[in-house]
Amino acid sequence: MELIEDDPGEITHTVEQVLHPERTIKPFAEVEKETILNALSIFGGDKLATATALGIGKTTLYRKLAEYDAATPKHHLYLEIQHTNKAKRSTDEAHSQGQEPKTSNLNS
Repeated sequence: MELIEDDPGEITHTVEQVLHPERTIKPFAEVEKETILNALSIFGGDKLATATALGIGKTTLYRKLAEYDAATPKHHLYLEIQHTNKAKRSTDEAHSQGQEPKTSNLNS
């Protein structure tokens, strides 16, 4: 465990952040993300209304949402389910085309 040095400036800054979080400066990207997600929630997921209210294009909104999704770490079970579903779709397609299904290994 690392001990905090006796730096009055650092300690004062930390106390200020805890006591007055509204005075904390956030990175613009974080403020932008919070604003977009809040607006999306207000409009019940309506992306066109959200984009219009924010004054951005629908394409920009979709791009931003994709960036946020890509930046969110996925739980390993979620990834396994996605892999299983993809393998099942591939097998179903092969059966519907009368082909022999390709086998898949989760470790590949």
